[in-house]
Amino acid sequence: MKIKERLDTLSDAIIAIIITIMVLEMPIEVKNGEINFADLFQTIGIFIVSFCFVANIWYQHAVVFAEVDEVSNKIIVMDLILMMFLALIPAFTRLMTTDTVKETVVMYGILYVIIIYIFRGIAKAIIHQKYTEKSDMQKVYVAIYGKHNTETGLLMLALIILGWFFPKIALVFFIIIPIRSFIANSADNSEFTGVSQMDPKGTEAFLKMSQKDREKLKPLILTLRREMAQRDPDAWENFTEDAEEALDVSEETILRWFHRYYEDFKNGRRAGKGHDRVAGKERLGRQDRK
Repeated sequence: MKIKERLDTLSDAIIAIIITIMVLEMPIEVKNGEINFADLFQTIGIFIVSFCFVANIWYQHAVVFAEVDEVSNKIIVMDLILMMFLALIPAFTRLMTTDTVKETVVMYGILYVIIIYIFRGIAKAIIHQKYTEKSDMQKVYVAIYGKHNTETGLLMLALIILGWFFPKIALVFFIIIPIRSFIANSADNSEFTGVSQMDPKGTEAFLKMSQKDREKLKPLILTLRREMAQRDPDAWENFTEDAEEALDVSEETILRWFHRYYEDFKNGRRAGKGHDRVAGKERLGRQDRK
């Protein structure tokens, strides 16, 4: 087994243990036949926040590591350090929410920032390992991760300062941020996968797009991937039509950017013919004639 696969297995196991401990440590008790619902809801709230934070890191970790077949010693060490600090999240979350004072809130904020920047370093190292040109590596990193992580890091630093003076206000933001990140995470990381499917010219063109155009492209990529997974024979045609209209580019340009997606689409379409010959044959015939 490759060292990268073993690292993935170890990271998944550590995260699974963290989540298991989070559940086992939930102090749900029945005293004299009664449940203290205030404590129950507080405990559940702590679990939800911790789970969203850990699940968000797991998802980002899985997406980024899927882009490489081998990892360097530097990435291995950084990933192990990331897991070490991530394991502290449930305890620090409980400490902050059960005793909301400036010290506990600031400690949580510092741990949050440490984890963010360690993961940012891992993502940067992987992107540098995947792309050969320094200019391309920097542009891809900034376009996909740099801006998001920088804004998050600055926000967390501001919340740490706020937490020192107004801990209960900072607590509310510390609870909201992991949940919001968890919900938004899939769309953010789909952009990374989309860029990795482009050829070099497609990547260059993507990086020259305005932020507004990139935001238009992301949901189209998500829709394409979903329809391809469902083996929709009209997936590619729908994608190119929507992309042409949204970005004002030609079908040839879209095909050049996403030719790997197109190859996967054709392979999936051929595989799907055996499963749905009657409905599929008629629809594919209409598409091929176009």
